[in-house]
Amino acid sequence: MESINIALSIDHNFVQHCASTINSIMISYKRNICVIFYIIHTDLTESDKTDLNQLIKSDKFKLIFIQIDDAAIRNMPIGGNTISSSITLSTYYRILLPYILPDEVEKIIYLDSDIYVNDSIDKLWNFDINNFAIAGVPEPNQDKKRERLGLPDRCYYVNAGVSIMNINMLREIDYPKKAIEYAYKNKNKIIYHDQDIQNAILYNLTTYIPHRWNMVDVYLYKKLPLMDKSHIDEILAYRDNPSIIHFAGYIKPWHIECRNPYKNLYWQALKGTKWEHAKKTSKEKSITKRIKLVIKQIVFGNPYFK
Repeated sequence: MESINIALSIDHNFVQHCASTINSIMISYKRNICVIFYIIHTDLTESDKTDLNQLIKSDKFKLIFIQIDDAAIRNMPIGGNTISSSITLSTYYRILLPYILPDEVEKIIYLDSDIYVNDSIDKLWNFDINNFAIAGVPEPNQDKKRERLGLPDRCYYVNAGVSIMNINMLREIDYPKKAIEYAYKNKNKIIYHDQDIQNAILYNLTTYIPHRWNMVDVYLYKKLPLMDKSHIDEILAYRDNPSIIHFAGYIKPWHIECRNPYKNLYWQALKGTKWEHAKKTSKEKSITKRIKLVIKQIVFGNPYFK
């Protein structure tokens, strides 16, 4: 049976946010081909699974839970010199997808769970990646990232939060084994977790998708980061109506301090679910840090374009 395959890797603390992402996909989907969500996890409770299963109201959609043993990735870089101490080991689960997905899954879309899908997901699924291992959207500040990882100038470093993955090819090259070996040998280089690993190993097998399919926070700023003019032109053309909004910044829609212009979409996707009236929390735990964050926002103003 033909299907569109989507993977999301989460832990117990991200169930609510995963629900918002799943609902956003179902809301915007326009086709009749079955969409199968593979939820990769280590610690979801039966209650968590029930809550997510209750999102499914149509035969067009299906949830499959895959519980994994994270022993192989337990020593991957977390905290320390990496970009954020709040990112957990679950970010590395996607490395294992070629091993843990059913044999019949030959291609999959991987999505982070801080995402709102604003367009029919089949359009992303239909990108041709037959001759590539992975497809993603180029990040800003390419020179620094290429230099840190020793990548050639001809390639782009891509964001891994929205990826189309050729599982067949990743199995053929034994990507999970290569990724784990790279991490152990290059721990001091890794800042952006498995995203760095993916780019370091697969840069020569990567193709690129339009920025509208991964509109991260910095692409919504009044002042855009350093990048190719063609990328800037596309961002400006689509940021009023992006296909995927990726809340990849430090502050998320479920935080009181969030100013992202699309933050309300996150909450709209939770309407009719058990999380519809969930309370927003502060990004910072301590009162002192909260005050500093508010002062910073007042002093620098709203960075977003609207």
